[in-house]
Parts: sequence; structure tokens; C-alpha cells
Amino acid sequence: MFVGAGTEVLEKRPKLIKTNPSLNVHFSFTHFDEAIKMNEVATCTHYYLSLMKKLYPGNQYLEISEHFIDGDRTRVLGWYSFANPTLEGQNYNIHAFTNLDGRVLYSTFLTSRKESYEEWKPFVFEVLIPSVQDGKKEE
Repeated sequence: MFVGAGTEVLEKRPKLIKTNPSLNVHFSFTHFDEAIKMNEVATCTHYYLSLMKKLYPGNQYLEISEHFIDGDRTRVLGWYSFANPTLEGQNYNIHAFTNLDGRVLYSTFLTSRKESYEEWKPFVFEVLIPSVQDGKKEE
């Protein structure tokens, strides 16, 4: 009845998933084939956030922003954060987008505890893209 559904889901899994030893903090990285220019990163981020809000109106959307990730202020990391309800409480997430070699790099951070989210948030951007520097921010 659902022939191929499992294979299709596995094909869409991120290629790289990292988890801490306590199994409560997860990072994933997907480098898509779709091209993106650096000046399109913020638009891409806002687009995906608007899709998330339409698809998952029960989520609590927390922040949206961009950071420059280089000293020349030419590379941008766009991101948004949200909490989504689960049967066991809330999951806390950060989704981030940038251009890597001319293609979309999509990264995620996930934890199931608010305390872990607050503790890890200052370091998330160092993990997602090294050398993140505070840059332009938009609300």
C-alpha cells in the first residue's frame, strides 16, 4: 500500500546528523543541489519560515535573523527558531540557510529541553557555520 514510502523518506534525510553523547542535542546538515546567491539567503529564510507557519500553525515561532559569517560582511547565515509541541513536551529548533559553493546549505539544531536550548543557543551558530560574527538583524 505504501510501497517506496520508506525509501523516499530515507532519501530526504540529511546526509550528516550529529548528536551529543546524552542524545538530547542534534545537528543536521544538508547541501542541496539548488543554486542560491548570497543576496538570496535572507529571502530564502523568510520564505521557509512563512511555509512553516502555514504548515505548522501550532508551533511557537521565537526569532528570525541573519548574521554575517565573515569579516568582509559578504556571507550571510539566515535563521529562525521555533518550539513545536510533541507528546512529551516541546522540541526547540533552529533552522539555518546559507550559500555554500553556490548551493543551499540547510542546517538544523534540535533539542527537547528548554534548558538545553538556552544553554546551547550561544554556540549553535559556531557549530552551524564557523566564525559567525554578529551582523545585520531583522525582525
